[in-house]
Amino acid sequence: MNIDPHKLTPRARNALSRAGLLGQSTRVYELVQSGEICYLSNIGTKTYRELCRYFGVRCDGKYPARRFKPVNAVYLKQCIHYLRGHGYTVIEPSQSHNQ
Repeated sequence: MNIDPHKLTPRARNALSRAGLLGQSTRVYELVQSGEICYLSNIGTKTYRELCRYFGVRCDGKYPARRFKPVNAVYLKQCIHYLRGHGYTVIEPSQSHNQ
């Protein structure tokens, strides 16, 4: 199953194309289902909701990016390192927001 770019909203289509994920529907579905797609730099709350709607995944929280953000700083660094190692662009949260 491929992602049909015409059925996606322009915001979601642009975000996935910038992340290089337009042709990888299985990977995108797994990331949306787990919520880990919120770690990508260009995926915000609205884009996440649109992708949930597209894939038929239940979107629980209003702010999924906050919900899936680990509180533990060591774990957060491990997540960032893992995602960067798999070719994703990740925005690191500033230190002032973590305190």
